[in-house]
Amino acid sequence: LEGEFDERLVRVSLSDRRRGGLVTSAALLMTQSDPQRVNVPRRGNFIAGRILGSAPPPPPPDVPPLDEAAAETGSLTLRERFELHRSRPDCMGCHSKIDPLGFALQNYDALGRWND
Repeated sequence: LEGEFDERLVRVSLSDRRRGGLVTSAALLMTQSDPQRVNVPRRGNFIAGRILGSAPPPPPPDVPPLDEAAAETGSLTLRERFELHRSRPDCMGCHSKIDPLGFALQNYDALGRWND
């Protein structure tokens, strides 16, 4: 943003409709990512729990992280890997609620920048 800013909050106009509000702020998006990639379930879990007030229960202890399961899936896209992960009955309940919320923010990278 251009202009002079100090400690006071100042309303600014944004020409890009993909920016604005809390959910699409770069600071929030960055804290809900991993250093090298977007973390879809973390973002979805944050929105479900902190903003909508309906956090899912913690995952079962025997569920491998997605990165460990990735070796078995070859060259599937991130969305396809989540669909495979969601096919487990013990994962389906939570991921069916948080993944759509996280995938809605998938175009924002790990630093909160928009990617086409």
